[in-house]
Amino acid sequence: ITRQLNATLDVEALMESLVKETLRLLDAEGGIAGLMTPEGMTSKKYCTQNGVVPFSYCWPPGVGLPGWVAVHKSPYLTNDAAADPQMVPDLRERLGIRSAMCMPLLNSRGEVLGFIATHNKNDGSDFDHVDEEKLQAVSRAASVAVQNALAYHKLEETAEALRLAEEKYRGIFENAVEGIGRVSP
Repeated sequence: ITRQLNATLDVEALMESLVKETLRLLDAEGGIAGLMTPEGMTSKKYCTQNGVVPFSYCWPPGVGLPGWVAVHKSPYLTNDAAADPQMVPDLRERLGIRSAMCMPLLNSRGEVLGFIATHNKNDGSDFDHVDEEKLQAVSRAASVAVQNALAYHKLEETAEALRLAEEKYRGIFENAVEGIGRVSP
């Protein structure tokens, strides 16, 4: 899984790969991953073992499993989604969630970067402590990969902003009607 997670610096591809690999590892029916935004935990895709579907959703802090892990920075496991107070009823019904595990992705300073969640074991059994430990190990590796991808994305944005600023400055300098000079104190 670590090799697969470090194969790309594309954040969206990384999150999709994270969920697919986790579904295989835990033999789960479906799952989702997302990133922390100013609005809350945000996802764009839902993965099953049969494929990926667009799924744009945002859990505000404290709402739903992703919102809960954003606030508490610790794993959440439920094997009775119908009775769990943290489950969003509409999502539980839409996605057919019976049991779920959600794990935060934390950066090196312990701040929440995002989350990974898996739903329903394929054999109908409950998630257990071993499953939770596996997901926690994957989340640690994923956290490093996500930090790298986000840093690379930020570096690309900064390089582009610098290129545009330089282009603008050069345009001003080359097209100036009056002389421009630079002096130091």
